[in-house]
This record gives sequence, structure tokens and C-alpha cells, in this order.
Amino acid sequence: MQELSLWALPNNGYDTVPTLREHLADFHREHPGIKVSVRVRTPRTLWERLLASAKEGTSGPDVVQVPTHWTSTLARHGAQADLG
Repeated sequence: MQELSLWALPNNGYDTVPTLREHLADFHREHPGIKVSVRVRTPRTLWERLLASAKEGTSGPDVVQVPTHWTSTLARHGAQADLG
């Protein structure tokens, strides 16, 4: 089984993970061989861990929910991929 990692912001407080799992239910039905592990990060820890991954050359998460005000900075550094 393949595993993807998703880092998300705590948009729904303690309900963030259950809400995301509910949203991922259709994906899991369509892709039964893929498991998505969800980690909730604060904006600060998200930024710190992303930068640490980049500096250390280690792999970060497969998908990241980023605050919109980070978009231009990440684009400038070529740190985004088009999911389309």
C-alpha cells in the first residue's frame, strides 16, 4: 500500500483531522491502494519543518495546505507544483 502524507492547518481545531478524513473518503474509495496520513501543523511548525526539509534535503509531505500569504514567497523559490 502506498502512503501519502498531508500536512494541514488547524482550520477546525480538534475537528480538523476528522473533517479531513471525511473529505478524503471519496478519494480512498477511488484509490484503495493509497493511504493518506494527515498531520495538523500550526503555521509556525509548518514553516519550520518545510524549511528544515529543504535545507536537509529530506522529503517533506506530499501535499501541504499553505496559508495564502505564503504563495508568492513559495512561488519565487520554485517550491510549488501545479496539481492540475
